[in-house]
Amino acid sequence: MAWGLLAYTSSITSTLVRRGIPIHTRELTVPQDNPPTTLLSQRAAVVLLLGILAAVAATALTVLAGGALASGLLAGGGAFVAGVAFFNMIIA
Repeated sequence: MAWGLLAYTSSITSTLVRRGIPIHTRELTVPQDNPPTTLLSQRAAVVLLLGILAAVAATALTVLAGGALASGLLAGGGAFVAGVAFFNMIIA
């Protein structure tokens, strides 16, 4: 798209110059590609991973202790929230 616009602008410019019409042009710059950005920082990924590990451990221990699966999932959810809050505080 940019090259088509550049060719079109170039043909208009050459036509105006041939007819003797003075023109003042600016130099066209092509925007540079931005480097890809990450979705999560490395610190956030570690904090969330540790929260997930705490949730899995709490769920497994609750179910293995004889609790129902629903109780294990609730315990895992609480452990995830507590783990993320805890690891967020201690990881610089």
